[in-house]
Amino acid sequence: MGEVPGGKSTEDYLKELSYAGLVKRYGGKNVKKEILDRLEYELGVIEKTGFASYFLIVPDFVNWAKSQNIIVGPG
Repeated sequence: MGEVPGGKSTEDYLKELSYAGLVKRYGGKNVKKEILDRLEYELGVIEKTGFASYFLIVPDFVNWAKSQNIIVGPG
């Protein structure tokens, strides 16, 4: 992964992408509090462990592999 857009921290960018994914998956309105709480919990764990950049770069690898017709799995 290259630079994080807009000079954001990796944690802030991951949070931004995560909320965009949440809207895409569950719709933008009336997302259950349980789901929002779980997202915040997971992001908190990622931030505490310092893995935000890892979670940002893995999709780059997967997308590149797919563009090269390389099969990728859930692992």
